[in-house]
Amino acid sequence: MATIQHTNTATDGAIVYTWTGMTTSDVGTAIFLNGRHHLTAQVLGTFGTATVEFDGSIDGTNFVASTKKNAAGAVTFTAAGMAAFDTEPLYVRPKVTGGVSTSVTCILLVRGDD
Repeated sequence: MATIQHTNTATDGAIVYTWTGMTTSDVGTAIFLNGRHHLTAQVLGTFGTATVEFDGSIDGTNFVASTKKNAAGAVTFTAAGMAAFDTEPLYVRPKVTGGVSTSVTCILLVRGDD
């Protein structure tokens, strides 16, 4: 298990955070959202039966699964995909569980401060 550092770029008032090369049991560094609450996650790569989950937290220590907007369930992926968040946490991070020969890129689009 490793903690994967993110990179980020700002564009048109949005920030895009990217964690690359995540493998089984890896956790991404948490992002402090600073009042921004429009969140969209995208995951790409080789899953090898792994699950990627985006977790949220209010205190930055205790993370739980975030939920999808307009859909049932958590913001999780077992294949490449994209989902918007229903929850509005202060911190967000991706984590990878299960799988073999896994190498995924997790991307988080963060917009809005209203």
